[in-house]
Amino acid sequence: LGMDWESVTSKKRRRGKKKKGSDLSLEVQSDAPRAADDQLIVRVLEKDIIKVKEMQDFLVWIYGQGVNPMWFIIENKRMIKKVVFIAANSLTRSLLFPNDSDELAIKRGWKFFNPKVLNRPTQAPGAKNRFFPPLSAIFSIAMSHREKKAHKHAKLQHPTTLEDLLASAEELEENGYPSAGALAPYGEEELATYATFRSYEELVEERKSKEEEPKRKLIEPNALLVIDCEMCRTKLGLELTRVSVIDQASNILYDSFVLPDNQIFDYNTRYSGITAETLKDVVTKLKDVQTDLQQFIPKEAILAGHSLENDLHALKIIHDRVIDTSLLYIRSRGGPKNALRFLANKFLSRSIQEKTHDSVIDCQACLELIDLKLKNGKDWGNYEEGYENLLVKFENAGHMSSVIDRPAQLSMFGNVGKVDCLACQTDEEVFEKALQNLKSENNKEFLFAQFHSISDFYSIRQEPGTEEQLLTLVDTLDTYMSQLLENSPKDTIFVVYSGHGSLLEMKKMNELKAKTENDHPQEWTEEKERSLEETIALARTGIVF
Repeated sequence: LGMDWESVTSKKRRRGKKKKGSDLSLEVQSDAPRAADDQLIVRVLEKDIIKVKEMQDFLVWIYGQGVNPMWFIIENKRMIKKVVFIAANSLTRSLLFPNDSDELAIKRGWKFFNPKVLNRPTQAPGAKNRFFPPLSAIFSIAMSHREKKAHKHAKLQHPTTLEDLLASAEELEENGYPSAGALAPYGEEELATYATFRSYEELVEERKSKEEEPKRKLIEPNALLVIDCEMCRTKLGLELTRVSVIDQASNILYDSFVLPDNQIFDYNTRYSGITAETLKDVVTKLKDVQTDLQQFIPKEAILAGHSLENDLHALKIIHDRVIDTSLLYIRSRGGPKNALRFLANKFLSRSIQEKTHDSVIDCQACLELIDLKLKNGKDWGNYEEGYENLLVKFENAGHMSSVIDRPAQLSMFGNVGKVDCLACQTDEEVFEKALQNLKSENNKEFLFAQFHSISDFYSIRQEPGTEEQLLTLVDTLDTYMSQLLENSPKDTIFVVYSGHGSLLEMKKMNELKAKTENDHPQEWTEEKERSLEETIALARTGIVF
């Protein structure tokens, strides 16, 4: 913006004996003059696909760190006044330019989403059978040895708390935790079967009005409870057969076997430890368990567990103050969740779940894993150790940032020093605040804003929309991008990054795979697995302008 840019073709050139690594050399094929001292020029080289690490290197290098990535050339970098980085998830080249044609863009009158505006394909991180959100990868950057030492010192000055370990709203949604919104498509009747906890004050008042002494001591607000459940199989799928609750001192507060409402056809003994004999004289039902837990657990309490969403669904309880050890201990970027058995073996030097499962033992293992995080820091024990937020690196180099997004997504920037976080509920609000930021005189050199309308359209929780509805959303987004570009200061680097394509089919196939492997594992064939891999590959494809 306010500068010259051009596309430059790369060529392979033989340089004698091949050395380790790529032999791709980049030659500027251009008659354009060199930049004058007061002119900013950007040359983007031809490239098949731009990966997340290359996008990150691009942003880091602009602010004076790292080496110049090999897919672009910037002359007079010191002239850059501002960087605007827009995320518009689920946009793809096939959506904007079907059959590599500009016919649709011309027909709809798109000014920004136009083949004439320089663009390149992108790829989200992951592998053939997994997908990882690209923005998390872009904004997570490896620290130097000196930065690691400083980070370790800072952790000693500010110990990790339970609040630091809570799962974000985004994590709860992405991992299928029960909520009123997530259950809405299943109808009010199903939602009514889920219980919630009352406030601590309400429980105190209730106890005052009762003459008899409560069976269990009331849990204090913000106290930690660890929960684990065992399930069997009925015609409805997995149903609750045992629930255990321990406190932070490892005291057993509640441990009960539960008789499912439907007839059991598989006790799942290998994984639950439950047999027909175990439940022979049990009369406790799910509703009884919900009532029991509601009597002594306030909504301010913190519930912890491993992949706790499964336990909360089995209990049919909605709760949003959660610590999930499967989310705290990450094996690798984009990798699958670690099994509790693996974590116990690796970090606790203890074998569990070898012959069967025991919910109390699993609770105790979770508690010890949480204690390790409290002692050593949230990022201890996973790939994030030794990484920091990209905006922290910018801030340390003297460059201030603004972030405009939905509240759940802003959690990714919650611990970044002086970043200006602006919460919005709609794309219209994001646009208005971004426009205000660009027009105002402020010291924020980096602006990140995320638009969700296209990804919301593809959401698995919504009814399928029409093609015209989708294109209307693109029309609006194109207008937003055009106006933001027009109102950006001179010598601004303006980037619109989709990150990935539609995740709808990938989510559907992953849900089908999980259900099939739970109910009839032999029916998940190699052909279905290949189809899933192709769907994931498509979902990982995006576009950047």
